[in-house]
Amino acid sequence: MTTNDPSGPAPQASPTAPAVRKILALGDSVMWGQGLREAHKFVNLVRADLAATAGAEPTIASLARSGAIVDAATRPPVPTESWLFGELPRTYPGILTQLAITAQEPGFGDYLSPNSWDTPSWKDTKAEVAQEIASYSQAPPDLVLVDGGANDFKALQIVIPWNLHDGETPGSVSPNARIILEAAEAARTAASLEAHESTAGLGAAATLALPALDWLTDDEFRRLIDRFVFERMRTLLAALGPAFPSARVVVTAYYPIFTQGSLGALAGLPPAFAALLSPAGHGANPGETAAALLWAAGLKGKDAEKYTNWLVARSALWASYGAKKLGEAVAEANARFGSRFAMAVPVFGPENGALAGRPYLWTFTKLADSMLREILRLFVGGRAAEPMAEPAAEAFLDGALNAAAFATGNALGFGLATDEVRVARRRAALAYYFSSSVGRNDPDTSATTGFKTAVASVGHPNPAGSRAFAQAIRAALSWLGVPFRTPVQATAILPLPKPADRVEGLLAAETDTAQAPPVQEPEQDGGGEHQERQGLVLTNNIPSQVAPSVEFRIAQGSTPDAPGLLAFVGRVTLESGAQMTLPRDHETAQAKATTLDGETTLFAGPATVSRTGTLRAEMVLEGSAPAFRMLSGAGTEFQAIVCENTWREPTRFTLERPNSPFRAIFIVDEGGRAEISTAQAWTVFAIVNGITTAPVTQTGKDVAFELVEENGEPRILA
Repeated sequence: MTTNDPSGPAPQASPTAPAVRKILALGDSVMWGQGLREAHKFVNLVRADLAATAGAEPTIASLARSGAIVDAATRPPVPTESWLFGELPRTYPGILTQLAITAQEPGFGDYLSPNSWDTPSWKDTKAEVAQEIASYSQAPPDLVLVDGGANDFKALQIVIPWNLHDGETPGSVSPNARIILEAAEAARTAASLEAHESTAGLGAAATLALPALDWLTDDEFRRLIDRFVFERMRTLLAALGPAFPSARVVVTAYYPIFTQGSLGALAGLPPAFAALLSPAGHGANPGETAAALLWAAGLKGKDAEKYTNWLVARSALWASYGAKKLGEAVAEANARFGSRFAMAVPVFGPENGALAGRPYLWTFTKLADSMLREILRLFVGGRAAEPMAEPAAEAFLDGALNAAAFATGNALGFGLATDEVRVARRRAALAYYFSSSVGRNDPDTSATTGFKTAVASVGHPNPAGSRAFAQAIRAALSWLGVPFRTPVQATAILPLPKPADRVEGLLAAETDTAQAPPVQEPEQDGGGEHQERQGLVLTNNIPSQVAPSVEFRIAQGSTPDAPGLLAFVGRVTLESGAQMTLPRDHETAQAKATTLDGETTLFAGPATVSRTGTLRAEMVLEGSAPAFRMLSGAGTEFQAIVCENTWREPTRFTLERPNSPFRAIFIVDEGGRAEISTAQAWTVFAIVNGITTAPVTQTGKDVAFELVEENGEPRILA
């Protein structure tokens, strides 16, 4: 049993709910939108959605940046802690410091001052943010988007089973990493004596006898999340609440790096590749990254297989338990500051993890073993790439050796990056770390920093992942009473887990506050015997003194045998003792499509599609003018509706069943397709006083689900 909606009762939405005019974004690389063009960042997707509803585009100031931590105390800028281009991984300004900048505290405005190493576009961005923040004294932001904690936790910890925190002092290499590095140095020395350095790097891993390190248990991993995610978000929200006392606040949760669909690809790759696929360099220092790569490169046979399966399970725990604890921080903020805080949990299905069939995350270009060898040499054995000059000579050269090392590592990583702004990130990185005297003498300027900067997007949401975040934020805003022109609906469900290890929150995104029209009025029959099941029957037998009403969540068409398909999703509220029957089958659905042509929003539909039909969104000529159209036709898949997008921009499809609560809303990339299952399989769970029951699945046209109380806990009987 898990807390599904820990934010408390939703505020009452109304037609007069204030529109969002000013948006403030605070946080780390996920909130920044690592690797994404501005148009693809979820803060801008949400902004566009709000503009479509209100008729006016909200202003926005984003202080989020790659690498930001929830700092323990605010700190004014110094030259080597300036506000660099947000793509460059950098601890500061931390998120509490970002908040201090928006409060215009003395000295903190210097973060927004232009520097000689800033690119022209970044100078413009700083000026725009400074101007927007200056307006807060008269008109503060009415929406704050915030995340934080992953870099305090160290993202590398998600893919490494031993503790990166135990006994450490800030900035030092953790004891476990030191053990591996010392063992690797001994192996490297032995190898060099025999082969004159020919086996340095990867060779050290090949001859390394893996130290016997204790793997973190799930409970130990949870305690790290408690310490570095939950507690630090509590601190952040405690400061944010009074800073903007009238603003609505949405906290975004994190996501699983690997999912079930990642297993096939992971099994065919060296384990060191998986370690590289953690959000690159965020939180961990170079020594810890080197130790992780060496340790993973030394895994063989069954140890490698064990590690591969562990990665998927640990990724799920990171996402689910992290969301639960962030939800508790949000609930605490609501109790303290009023119900104006909500949480947005992006929906990542089994095929959306790194290396899966439809990944929501940036990864690498195809890595060869030779490239891995070079990376290992860079982090461990390639000492020639690191600065080795004496202090006096280094001062004379004005950091030239550091800069050269940075450029070497950056060039190696640049060939691996696949994101949209890798060129702009490289240009900004070289302008600071290579061309400026301040950057050349920055303590972080090294080959490893150069490499990690080049591949900083790895493990972060790509455009499809960004849209999943935008949809989750829309749902959270709907919960807060913010109106939208189109209904907000969950787009997919997570894979159905086994009872022993089920994932918290089957539906990670909330549906619209407004209920879809019921098929028929609930029968107030006290939940007695039914003559015959005619469709999908829901019965609420929870006593009214326990809960006056409950909410059922239903997904149609999603089964463990078809985990990659999207599903029709609905929700129904029933009072105590009430029963509702939903139609057992629908032969058709009504479909609409929305896309963009430059700055213009285009609409198509409605069109009617059969339960095994095909929908195609395309641009056609009507006379001499182009027109966006959606065509329906015969199906190509059994028990599935296929949606195809032939337009050059992503297209949002909305499918609704007539006189039914079931909907499916999803986005198909340009040139892509999606399948929505119409199989007669029904997964149901209920939310009772904010508590989610375990999901139950039945197949067939006529099925029944009864919600009862057993031993003081709600349970669904099929």
